[in-house]
Amino acid sequence: TAKYYDSGWKDIPGSTNSKGVLLHDIPGIKPNVSFKMSYAGYTQQKSNVDIAANSYVVFQGTKVIVKLLDSSSVGISGGVVKYYASGWKTFGTTDSNGEVAKELLPGKYSFRMTYVGYTQQKSNVDITSTNPLVFQAINMVVSLQDSGGAGISGGQAKYYASGWKTFGTTDGTGNTPGVELLPGKYSFKMTYAGYTQQKSNVDISSTNPLVFTTVKMQVKLEDSSGGGLAGGVVKYYASGWKNFGASPHTTDSTGFVPGDMELLPGK
Repeated sequence: TAKYYDSGWKDIPGSTNSKGVLLHDIPGIKPNVSFKMSYAGYTQQKSNVDIAANSYVVFQGTKVIVKLLDSSSVGISGGVVKYYASGWKTFGTTDSNGEVAKELLPGKYSFRMTYVGYTQQKSNVDITSTNPLVFQAINMVVSLQDSGGAGISGGQAKYYASGWKTFGTTDGTGNTPGVELLPGKYSFKMTYAGYTQQKSNVDISSTNPLVFTTVKMQVKLEDSSGGGLAGGVVKYYASGWKNFGASPHTTDSTGFVPGDMELLPGK
């Protein structure tokens, strides 16, 4: 839709046709007229147009391409894009090449990309000079290590993005498989031996890999004089009561349970 200025902004009836044309007679003799074109929520203005010399006022859209790329610059499908123009509006979803395109009037817009539950925003983007607009993910790894720095397998990691989501399970090196995530701050949980530790507001741009480190825990049973007592059966509670240490999970003559346990920090 279009407007022109004549002692105030006045609507030009109708809207552009299938050829993008909207005709209107402007009454009176006016050397210079200002026009506004509104499309897809955004308004562009052209001022002081000499309508005697320019019977057609042309507003030309820009084909804006938004890309979602992984850490190796390969396109990612399924990224949901919105743009701001008189409110947040749907732009589209990235295809198998990681791209989605839309015609917009030249100007500055804000864009949001949502992928696997997380949303990243880029503001005041001049689509004339920044096209394509690229959102690039980070290959994030979560690690579980023992008190000596060795990797621990079997740790289960989750991350929070519009709800808790499965991240992966640590392998023999103590690392999860890498997961492509948009840059930002996330919360992560690591579950090991029944206990869950959480780390919040982790900036994955600067903290990668994210390391969870266990503590070497010992349990001792002493008599009143401080000597070790054998035969004490030890359990710990983490999502239920569990045996502590090596079988038979019983203190020996030193008062200790053989086989120290690596446990996540916590209570």
